[in-house]
Amino acid sequence: MKWLTYSFILVASCVIAGCSRQASSPDAYSRPETPTAAAQTNLSLPANEGVHTVSEPVMMPILAAWQEGNKPVAISHFLEADWMARPLFAPNMTIGMSEDQLKTFFDADRQRKMDELAAQIDLVKQVVEAVAQMGSDAASQGNDAQAQKCFASLKQCGTALASPGNLRVVQHLGQILAKIGDNGLIKVRQ
Repeated sequence: MKWLTYSFILVASCVIAGCSRQASSPDAYSRPETPTAAAQTNLSLPANEGVHTVSEPVMMPILAAWQEGNKPVAISHFLEADWMARPLFAPNMTIGMSEDQLKTFFDADRQRKMDELAAQIDLVKQVVEAVAQMGSDAASQGNDAQAQKCFASLKQCGTALASPGNLRVVQHLGQILAKIGDNGLIKVRQ
């Protein structure tokens, strides 16, 4: 699990460094313009097939239970979550922003948002590490059904986080989680 921690630190450092560029500099954001939200929806329709909207963001009961210290309930919510539902995070959470939304903040506010993002990513990381550990423990005890449930949930969560429109650091986190889920499922099936 240490490589997961190191990956998060590396990605968060890169994002923080990239987001601290001056918005007023001529080439600060020299990437080509991203398509509008409508165009992104049309471009990514096959990847988002089956995605639906819910009233309560998917991660909110998970994170709320975790922060209250009720880790078994948080893990249970994680395992039962509908990872095809959106939104994943509450609208006031930095982790749920897009790159364009984050760019609208000036330096002081952007740094505050980056600090919030780091804390929110750490919270998500704590939850997924617990789920991954539960999956590993279940596999080592011969409880393949529980192990598969844990690793499949990690993969589904990772796929949801890696969706276009999320912050790059969140997408990268999603890619890592999907890989952890895949690797865990492979080990359980052997």
